[in-house]
Amino acid sequence: MQINALLKKIIPTISDDTSYYYIKTNNGHFYHQYKQESIVGLNNVDVNLSPKPKYLKIFIDYLKISDFVLIANFRHKNFYIGEITSDIYYENEKIYRKVKWLKEVECFDLGDKAYKYISKANPIININCLATDINRLLYPIYDKSHVYHFVFKVKQEENILFKSLYGLHQLFDQDEIIDELKIKISVQSPGIVELITNNLDIIIMIIKTIKVINLLTKNETPSNSKLIKKYNDIKNIYQQYEIERLKLIPPKVDDEIYEKCKEI
Repeated sequence: MQINALLKKIIPTISDDTSYYYIKTNNGHFYHQYKQESIVGLNNVDVNLSPKPKYLKIFIDYLKISDFVLIANFRHKNFYIGEITSDIYYENEKIYRKVKWLKEVECFDLGDKAYKYISKANPIININCLATDINRLLYPIYDKSHVYHFVFKVKQEENILFKSLYGLHQLFDQDEIIDELKIKISVQSPGIVELITNNLDIIIMIIKTIKVINLLTKNETPSNSKLIKKYNDIKNIYQQYEIERLKLIPPKVDDEIYEKCKEI
């Protein structure tokens, strides 16, 4: 299988028309029910209202299969993120949709921007402005609009050295192709570093570099001869710029993808 086909097969793809919604759980009252039954609904809403209020129209007409939804538990300490998998259905005069729950995260993982939506009264709220944050939490590697995103966690809690960030840039500085690599950095500590590209050569380079970083963080050396030179080059940059102080956690790369990249 060619590398392009393998990437599309294994790495999650987020559609351009995906929307994101926060659905209230009555301060966590319906949180466990929704999780256990793999559903979301508007439990405190009279579905027979006429004319239908805006929030009911959103749930019926705008929320769709493959959209992402968030629900919160008591006092909003945790969120569950899920993907809508069904059209609406009614049960005991309540309206629901089926959900595939994907991941539970802590409230602070979404950052300060999430708080202003928690306090809103509407039972369903569009949170498309949090799309990037949610995507990063769900998938450390993903494809959106034929562009690949690689999300590295930075676990360092004290002040971050500019030297270390510059060294991180040096890891991925591959001369003629570096102009096709974008980087986003959250300056919070801990935070994230996100690499973004649609260039296949850069994608392969990032995957190989991730493999070496994983070896370095575990104090291991490569068993593959093709990787030894890259390992030594990256190790030198790591030590010279004190990149280890960032306490990087690279995204996990599927072994099948790595083995294919190793051949190139």
